[in-house]
Amino acid sequence: MTKHAKLSLAAICLLAAAIVLAGGSPAASQRPARPTIVRERGAEPQAEDPYANVGVLVEAYVVKVELAALYELRVSPLGQAPRAVSVENILTCLKSPEKATVITGTKASGVHRSARGRVRQSETIYRSRARMVPTREGQVQTVDYTPYESGRTFQVQPTIVAPNAVVLEYEFSYSGFRGNREDNDEAPPDTVSWSWNGAATVITGMPTIVGATQAENSAIFLILTARIPNRP
Repeated sequence: MTKHAKLSLAAICLLAAAIVLAGGSPAASQRPARPTIVRERGAEPQAEDPYANVGVLVEAYVVKVELAALYELRVSPLGQAPRAVSVENILTCLKSPEKATVITGTKASGVHRSARGRVRQSETIYRSRARMVPTREGQVQTVDYTPYESGRTFQVQPTIVAPNAVVLEYEFSYSGFRGNREDNDEAPPDTVSWSWNGAATVITGMPTIVGATQAENSAIFLILTARIPNRP
């Protein structure tokens, strides 16, 4: 091999080594780098709600209790513990009609987190009023009837938080008449009305006082009881 051929071969070897050190062939060095794709982990699947589509039956009662009867039980008039009024106190008073009475009661069924229970009941009484109307034949008596409506509205949204505990978001309103509704007095009847709304956690099967109002001689309590049908 001539000296010129040896020099050419050495130059080719140096060029090849340079290409290898640079990362490959010239064509390969001109290819764009592939983007790196980072795959994110999908969101963890949510646990199935064990109370989905479970219905809850809620009962609402308005109870009137004479304050004198509560004082006989040594209940604190200001709700001071441990003498605050309890459901047991009210049940004791209900054993005597002159001490306590259930004014009204109603029920509504809702579904856990999804369906609100609603119930509305109303009734109308009419009071008559006689008056004299002049006619060609003289004064003639006529009778007018004025309607008066009473009733109750109850809405509740239950959320089961434990096998034996339910959070109740509720709205309750009541309007009614005092005294004898059957009399024919021409004067308008005396009416009373109460309304409560809020949220309360109750133990299933146990009545719970969720609202109250007090007058001069008596106290009015709203009591809720929740039950889950077909469950122990």
